[in-house]
Formats: sequence, C-alpha cells, structure tokens
Amino acid sequence: MSGLPWQAELLAAGAAPAARAEVAGRLLREAGITTVECCYSDLLGGLIGRTMTVPRFLAALAGGFAMPVATLAWNMLGDIEPLEFVSAATGFPNMRAWPDAATLRRAAHAPDTALCLCDTRSADGEPMPLDSRQVVRAAAARLADLGVSITLATEVEFYLCQENREPLASGHKCFSLDLAGEVAGVLADMRATAFAAGIDVESVQTEYGPGQFEINTGPGSPLAAADAAVILKFLVKRVARAHGLRATFMAKPFGDGSASGLHVHQAVASAADDGGALVHGLPPATAAYVAGLLAYQPDLTAMCMPTITAYKRMADYTMAANRAVWGVDNRTALVRVIPEDPVRAESRIGSADANPYHVVASCLAAGAAGISERLTPPPPETADAYQSADAPRLPGSLAEAVTRLRSSAFAAKAFGGTFVDVLAAVCQRETELFSASVTDWERSRYFDLG
Repeated sequence: MSGLPWQAELLAAGAAPAARAEVAGRLLREAGITTVECCYSDLLGGLIGRTMTVPRFLAALAGGFAMPVATLAWNMLGDIEPLEFVSAATGFPNMRAWPDAATLRRAAHAPDTALCLCDTRSADGEPMPLDSRQVVRAAAARLADLGVSITLATEVEFYLCQENREPLASGHKCFSLDLAGEVAGVLADMRATAFAAGIDVESVQTEYGPGQFEINTGPGSPLAAADAAVILKFLVKRVARAHGLRATFMAKPFGDGSASGLHVHQAVASAADDGGALVHGLPPATAAYVAGLLAYQPDLTAMCMPTITAYKRMADYTMAANRAVWGVDNRTALVRVIPEDPVRAESRIGSADANPYHVVASCLAAGAAGISERLTPPPPETADAYQSADAPRLPGSLAEAVTRLRSSAFAAKAFGGTFVDVLAAVCQRETELFSASVTDWERSRYFDLG
C-alpha cells in the first residue's frame, strides 16, 4: 500500500495530541483544506461520521468527538435491533470517536476536503467491541505474538450500471480493453481519486460479468489494506455518481451475471520457515496458516458474506468457493495458493458487499489459529474442487452461516461474545425479513395459479 503523503510527518510528531494537532494543522493549511471528513466503519462496512471544520478536527485529535453507540450495530438501512449491546434499555448512549491522525489524507472526491479514519472507544477509553479497525488490530496482534509477519492486498469486484441500475454493458467481456476503453474516463478518475487518497491501485480491469470490473490494490499491513479497501469502495461509488453512473458492490446484482467477490491475498513470513521442511510444497508457517483458513474460516462465513444475496455466489462453477479445500493456482478452491516470491495465499470466501475489515480479520484469526495449533493442511486439490464430494462445504445460506457463527467456540474466543451476538442478530434479522417478503419472481410465477 502506498504511503499516505502526510503520514511520515504526522508519525514523526509523536503520540502527543498537541504535537500531532500542530503538524496536522500546518499540513491542512498548506494544502488549502477547509473541512475534514472524520469517519469510521459501521457493522457492514459503510463509512459514517461527521464533516468538520479544520479547527474542530484539530480539537477532536485531542479529545475525540461524540457519536452514538448504535452506529456500530445497525443494519444497512440504519435499523437498530433490540440488543443487549444497544437498545432503548441502554438509553442509546454515546461513545467517543477518536481521529487516527496517521490516516489523514486528501479527499479528492470533494474540493478542499481531507478524510481521516477514526477509532471508537467507550466512556472509560476502552476500544468498542464492534470497532472494525480494532477487530483487525487484535487479530494481527495474535499473529505478531507468534512471531509471524504478514502483508495483504485485496481484489474488489463491482458492477458499473446506468442510472436505472441496468448493467453498463452486455455479454462476457473479461479483461476486455474495448470495454475498458469505453469507460476509460471513469476508470481513470477512480484511479486518480484513489491515488490522491494514498491508495496504491495496481490495476483495474473488466471482469466476467456484463459491466463488471475489478480493482487490485498493492500490498500493505493488515490494517492499511483493510482501510484502503473500505475507502476504495466509498470512492468508487462517489466517482461513479459523478459520471452519471452507479457502482454496486452487491454480491450478485443480476441473475445471469457473475457474482462479485472480495479476495484477500496474504503473504506470511516467519523465522520458523528458515531451514524448515516444506509441507506440501509450502513453507511451514504458510502451510499452517492455510490449514487454519480451511479449519476456521468457514465458521466465520457470516463475517465474509453478511447478506442474503451473497449466497447466490455459492453455486458450482461461479468462480466462488463453496468447499473448504486449497490448491495451487486453483480458482475453484477456497484458498488459492500462488507460488510466486513471496508465496501468497488468496482467500476467496469474501463477497464484495462484506465489510473489508471483517473479511481481513477473519483471515488473520483463522490463520493465526492454524499456526498456534500447528495444523497441517490436507494435500492440495489438483483438479475441480466443485467435484470434490468429500470436501467440507461452506454454509450455503445466511441462515446456515448465522447458526454456525453462533455455535462456534472459535468465533467467540477470537472476536468476543458481543461481536458475535450483534453480527449474528443483524444477519438473522436479514433472513427473517427476506423470508417475510414477496418477490417479483413469486408474483410472476404464482399470481395466476389456482
């Protein structure tokens, strides 16, 4: 991940709020910035927060600012379920959002504006249990405690649509330079906006679905990679709207189109690899990490696919994984190992509509468990994983994923009971609302029946 233009100076200022505020104020004045978007991720990956004047932002660096706790737990429509974490019984209290000065960057999507990510804390200063950035930090810390370093990069897929939400193109035009050329101005604007925000976009290409695209980012630390993916999704939608188009990260917006995923590439390094015997051709730490992904990431499917539609990716031959196997450069597997230098393990479970922080954290937690438990992966799948009848299946619906999440001792240990309870409750409510709805398909099929 490319370094943020102001990050080095802000980090050099030290941790003292006054010193960082002084440096931040100078940088913002020199750049002609008048407002700062202070934001953090809600449960499902949407950026929420406040747009502040520069003086108010500088004050927030020292003392934070108030935001409702409910913002961490509501669904994508802002509905709040009656939960022990937050409800009328709790009085819907506030928490404090603290801008992380090291994430301050230009917001090229808006004039004279900067953007800064925030961490959320309780009244006594403890990280909130649903804070997405903290979830990643905690999972990364477990790997560090094991003497393992890791770099990550993401692939995010999306569709560009007309204003009426119909796909921008027709047919399968994967890697088509003709289609990319037709929207070259839009894609160039997306790249430029991302670069201005400190996000290293390595490539943008058309994907398999009609009007589907993919953006690949450069490698970085787990938190930096997750930050970049969340901001990138936000920017893609803003840029598309500026061009009179709509971008959607819906996992499967069209029944006859390809699904959209969020894949995470992970390169693991450990001193234990020095001189260690290869395991199925993999360095020992990478092998154990892959074994952890296979053993535990299925328990965390709801973190990686939190919507009803995400599970319509799960049919055979959709290029989405549905079996917990791994293979070398095998796109039909859950974990695709890419034998380059360094070796990378690509987790293919995430849907594009998932919270990138949750997808990254699920990888880190599962991989760390594989290393700490010294797990060994089975032999790689060398053929069609969709034909692997004996391979463990991933949950095939959101309801099944919720059940598995709630019953997982691993999930509770890795992320805490509050996180599991709230995510499960929000996802469970989605299944209930969907079950109670009447779809266009049902009306078309059954209206004249009887």
